[in-house]
Amino acid sequence: MNTVLLLVGLGFVGGVIASTAGSPSLLSFPILLALGYPPLVANVTNTVGIVMPTTIGGSLGYRAELKNEGRKAVLLVLAGGLGGAVGGGLLLLLGGRAFEVVVPWLLVCAAVLVLAGPWVVRRVFRGGEPKGRTAPALAITFAFSIYGGYFGAGVGPMLVAAYGLLLRGGVQRANALKVLVVLAANLAATIFFAIFGPVDWNAVLALATSSVIGGYVGAHTARRMPDWLLRTAVAGSAVAAAVIQLIQR
Repeated sequence: MNTVLLLVGLGFVGGVIASTAGSPSLLSFPILLALGYPPLVANVTNTVGIVMPTTIGGSLGYRAELKNEGRKAVLLVLAGGLGGAVGGGLLLLLGGRAFEVVVPWLLVCAAVLVLAGPWVVRRVFRGGEPKGRTAPALAITFAFSIYGGYFGAGVGPMLVAAYGLLLRGGVQRANALKVLVVLAANLAATIFFAIFGPVDWNAVLALATSSVIGGYVGAHTARRMPDWLLRTAVAGSAVAAAVIQLIQR
């Protein structure tokens, strides 16, 4: 019962973070590890239980920005879905032992992406309107989505920056496309995980329900918190988890 309550609370906090700092996995994944879940189980359960519900909500919130994207959005979604499927397939194919080896480095990499992401996005959008290069955007989407399907935390700001450099429409349009691509990548990975992966479905039920509520609350209240403070706290938890993983070896 205590574990269920912790998972409900974790899902709620993860939903709040998804509405603000945008990387709930950097908090939820280390906590799942601390609760005793093996790394592979923690990763797939986190994707199905927190990442998927929050990305669905985000996509619905950007319907207006996506209305006129048409063919470009479809191509990006296909690239994202294919990359997510490859990443999820690699995670299951390589297995838990290989994932345990790279977990600390994935956490550190994701922490850096979360902290550096907003700065990179600001720098990119100071450069003026891009010409609109869809083919490179598709290639980058596929590559980032492989990482998204395999682990995924921190990839969002890098996609926004890439779309800012390559596609027209400004930061809101880039962010809307990012949310749609992340949804496609995680959906593809989730299908793999649901069929073949070691998902803890009891944990998913607790996480998913409360993460939707947390996302709604976060969208209305958590933006009052300084964004840099949330990002620093989330990145700090990831680095701490990486250090613990290295010490325990």
